[in-house]
Amino acid sequence: MALPATGGLIRLFGFKCAAHFCDRLAGRAPLRPTSAQDLGEAESLARLAGIAGRRGPVSVSCLRQALVVRAWLRGHGLDAPLKIGRRR
Repeated sequence: MALPATGGLIRLFGFKCAAHFCDRLAGRAPLRPTSAQDLGEAESLARLAGIAGRRGPVSVSCLRQALVVRAWLRGHGLDAPLKIGRRR
């Protein structure tokens, strides 16, 4: 449900507002150091978001997937900066 809803938020209110809403909805735990296990879990979550984005009832772009994963990570106390664009 989070992926299609995030897409609707971006279309209705724009990226900044959607990102802020996702962050507030997920809550914000105090930041803590990132462990190797956290990185593995973050990669698994990103992979699952990609699968859900491709195979769900609504196809979802990587931007929407990134916002949902970022909100989840921040809600669990992990710093998750979002970088838009691609490396050359």
